[in-house]
Amino acid sequence: MAMLQVQPDEVEKIPPVRKHPNWKLAIKTIIPENKEQVEERELNNEADIKVYSDGSGYEGGVGAVAVLYRGFRMVKTL
Repeated sequence: MAMLQVQPDEVEKIPPVRKHPNWKLAIKTIIPENKEQVEERELNNEADIKVYSDGSGYEGGVGAVAVLYRGFRMVKTL
């Protein structure tokens, strides 16, 4: 820290997250390969809550979007 001239009080401290070895995520993540797979999955999707996201680069930059649906109603976008 002294060599880099960084003050320890100025460094963000992030506590580790501990999970049991048998812990499983409560949500299901699906990343389709193409548009056709997305359309096919949505025809049979009965989930009440859905979140869609896109991490595309817009105009050469880094962009991201997320849309939350509850049933067929859009609840929130980021």
